[in-house]
Amino acid sequence: MFGKFALSAVLILSLAFFAGCSSAEKIRESEILFSAGNEKFDKGDYEGALTDFNKAIELNPGNATLHYTSGNASLVQNDTQAAVQSYSRAIELNPGYVEAYNKRGLAKSRSGDPDGAIVDLSAAIKLDKRFADAYLNRGNSKLATRDYGGAVSDYDKYLRLRPGSAEALRNRGNAKWYGGQYKDAVADYDKAVELNPSDGEAVYNRGTVLLFLGDHDGAIKDFTATLELNPEHADALNNRGMAWHRKGDYENAIEDYGKAIALDEKHSSAYFNRGETKNASGDTEGAIEDFRKATEINPRYALAYGNWSRILALQGKTDEMLEKLRKAVELDPKYKKVARRHQDFVNYWENPEFEKLTKPDN
Repeated sequence: MFGKFALSAVLILSLAFFAGCSSAEKIRESEILFSAGNEKFDKGDYEGALTDFNKAIELNPGNATLHYTSGNASLVQNDTQAAVQSYSRAIELNPGYVEAYNKRGLAKSRSGDPDGAIVDLSAAIKLDKRFADAYLNRGNSKLATRDYGGAVSDYDKYLRLRPGSAEALRNRGNAKWYGGQYKDAVADYDKAVELNPSDGEAVYNRGTVLLFLGDHDGAIKDFTATLELNPEHADALNNRGMAWHRKGDYENAIEDYGKAIALDEKHSSAYFNRGETKNASGDTEGAIEDFRKATEINPRYALAYGNWSRILALQGKTDEMLEKLRKAVELDPKYKKVARRHQDFVNYWENPEFEKLTKPDN
């Protein structure tokens, strides 16, 4: 009846004098603010929604739902600390608030506390064993703690409740991949991509597993599809370059590594891999330059130092070889054994300094 602007004026007057209002009037005012906050939230005005929810809380501080919605508005703005505080207050007011436990777990997970998240998500599941989102979120948190078997179990439970979830299939594929179940991981990625062909993460991850399994054509196909979805995916270019290299197509490999570096000049892996391909194609100086760049970007890149030292050994550059090999050994002692066995170092196996550097630890 009053129109939008008249209603706003009524709200302002009500808020200015709410201290003198009755409890029933405060609750009515809080309901109006709650409704306005929900409308703003649905339209993407999360800051405005949070303001309305918090004003509603001032009028009705004992309402758990208001604290929960305030937490949601904070969480969507990535203020996880404020979100946790709001969800905690909602739980204090309503100890059986399943959604608040779930969302607090999600907030803790996003803030880097997966163990705390698992505690909250387990509490939500204890309250409601059919609360699907809690299984998905707990699976994600278990994945973050490297409990791959536990993650797979939670994704299984989620998928029994919501069998058509591409996200859960992709994440279960990740857990199986990290847990060493490579073929099973590919099967989950297949299902995820079938349900959602635009899921670039599932396509890219499937390509990475196929590369590991030696299916280089399949990997190239997936990395190409990833790049169609996201042309600036430097890792997909780097990995496709690895697949080309393993097929013996050094030209395409070097081209892809160059594109990855153009997108990300700090991509040390692309420099290293391009160095490997250049070395394989006979361009040893180009390889050395790429290994140098990789170690400038990542001074702890043991493999780059190690492979650099192999080239120097074949070139007979003793001092430089020992310097790079020493750095590789300092970063990763396994290079002692590698150097004692690799044929590229055969001319140095009886060199006193080489023997001293590669002497096994007692």
